[in-house]
Amino acid sequence: MSNSRTGYKIRKVRELKNITQAYVADALGVKQNTYSRMETGSIKIQDEQLDKIAEILEVNKEDIEAFDETLVFKNCTQTANVIGVNHILNNNIPEDFKKVYEELLAAKDIIIAQLEAKIKLLENK
Repeated sequence: MSNSRTGYKIRKVRELKNITQAYVADALGVKQNTYSRMETGSIKIQDEQLDKIAEILEVNKEDIEAFDETLVFKNCTQTANVIGVNHILNNNIPEDFKKVYEELLAAKDIIIAQLEAKIKLLENK
């Protein structure tokens, strides 16, 4: 797989997990602009770096390599009616993607709870 394609897939997984480039760069021990160049394909991503990035993003390296955004974003259709919003999901979504989606939702809930706790601490100061 081309380096720019790998970087693109890493970026998409990172964005889906709502993780910043700065966070990944810090965990890798590189500057943010260096990491950005890895995602754009300007700098070759070594196998060891890909392993570490996968660990930081809490996914398998194979999940990054196999990532296909068309399966994540284009297998869903939405319809809306005048009274309210009615979502219709295509049930052809692979179980692996459903699991990743559910994990992302759970991670989001944890982050929200942590941020709410920080806000309360700051409000009490």
